[in-house]
Amino acid sequence: SELGEMNTLGSELSQSFLNKTRDIAQSLVATGVANRVEDVSTILQTGFGHIYEANSNFLEEVTV
Repeated sequence: SELGEMNTLGSELSQSFLNKTRDIAQSLVATGVANRVEDVSTILQTGFGHIYEANSNFLEEVTV
């Protein structure tokens, strides 16, 4: 991704945030709170759309 190719503080913070969000989504699935990572992504998109971009494919690309 372009974000991974950038060498700025903003890109590093963004990547860290995305990685932590992915880890949390995986943990929610692993502990049975959510059935699938896609479900967590849907909640982020619909319930927190003002924070998360409408396209959170980053979470859905991760397999648990």
